[in-house]
Amino acid sequence: VMQLKPSSYTYKTDGEYAFLNLPETNQIGFIAQELKNVYPEFVKESEIVNSDHDANTTHNLHSVNYAAMVPVLTKAIQEQQELIKALEARIEALEK
Repeated sequence: VMQLKPSSYTYKTDGEYAFLNLPETNQIGFIAQELKNVYPEFVKESEIVNSDHDANTTHNLHSVNYAAMVPVLTKAIQEQQELIKALEARIEALEK
């Protein structure tokens, strides 16, 4: 989990990517290509064909399955809470 790098980013929405109708606003999440190096099972690779032009153009896209990340992140939080409890108990014992 420590290798995850939350990022702020914007989608490419002009030119050859306009047909995807992606939001133009700033996004907060993970860069799929970076996440793939740490948790490849959370990244889906897709080929999308743009047939709006005279010639079909194929785009290789990466997307993050955020729902699949929930159990891993929940487990990390649980482990941290156990560590916090143990450290609090240790501090309390040392202060007596």
